[in-house]
Amino acid sequence: MKGLSLHHFRQLYLLITRRGPGYITYLLIGYLVPWLGYLLLNTVPRSWLRRLVLGGFLATSILFFSVVGWLWGIGVGLFVTIITGLIGWIAIVTARKVAHFQKRKSILSRLSSLETVSSQSFVAWEGYPVEEQVRRDVESTVSDALSGEVVLGEIDNDGRVYGLFGPLPYVENIPENEFMPRYRFGLQIVLLDGLVLIKKDFRGHWEHFANESHNLLTLQANANVPQIYRADPQRCILYKGLIPGCTVRDLLVKAGANILTVNVEKDPSLQGLSEDERIYTVWARGRECLGLALPEAFLPQLEQQLDRIHACRVARLSLTFGNVMMDARDGRPWLIDLEGSTHYGPR
Repeated sequence: MKGLSLHHFRQLYLLITRRGPGYITYLLIGYLVPWLGYLLLNTVPRSWLRRLVLGGFLATSILFFSVVGWLWGIGVGLFVTIITGLIGWIAIVTARKVAHFQKRKSILSRLSSLETVSSQSFVAWEGYPVEEQVRRDVESTVSDALSGEVVLGEIDNDGRVYGLFGPLPYVENIPENEFMPRYRFGLQIVLLDGLVLIKKDFRGHWEHFANESHNLLTLQANANVPQIYRADPQRCILYKGLIPGCTVRDLLVKAGANILTVNVEKDPSLQGLSEDERIYTVWARGRECLGLALPEAFLPQLEQQLDRIHACRVARLSLTFGNVMMDARDGRPWLIDLEGSTHYGPR
């Protein structure tokens, strides 16, 4: 490289700048590599050159087979990992399906024995305190009903009732134009086999139907939860006992709490809040009125019911204001919605 100076490097820099970075590749392939080859052939002895070629060949071979072996090891490892994961996934899916089948079979077996349940646990139509005109209209309809089931009222998203024959006892009655459709599952007050029942339509959602059925059957002898009178697994419909009374939500509204869906949906003070913030704000409104709405003994009794439920290994109940009722006969608390609860197995 004799004769190179700073001037040459400056010219080279200007040349690369003008022709672009690709010109460097051209210089390496077109000039540097041939020059190095020529230098080796003319300066290195033949014996050393042969050794250099042989050593390069051996080094290249070793490197090649090392890389191939490394890639082969990674490939085998990945293959084994994928196969193991696939087998594990199949095992988990199979186990879940078997558990689901066994749970379904168990629930269907338990539901099939409901025909022997005593009707004394339910509200009889004869003792249901409706107005005489409503009673006559209903009874005239019963004689014409092919299925034997007559819908007395539709329950809206706020737990209020639109009575198809007139006002019904224990509930807040509303006209049809004030009815708020339910977000999820349908609820009706029906007359069936001379009993006033709650009909819950899960609208084809088997998991929710099975969950509530299973947990009600688990708890109905140990806690204040509605008894199941009849079930239709094919249509995912439950007929549960009517609890004569009103929900905690109804009592809070009477005490002045602004918590009903029909009111809070257009509440300007809730505009701009996230869903969680809206829920918390409405919940806080209800909590402020608990002391005015509920008798002093109610919350301790509710705590006792939760202890009983937890003792049966059932948890994660939805304790919203609309899912807890106060019995009009003795003031006891009842938990009426178990679709989202979880049973952690037999004790």
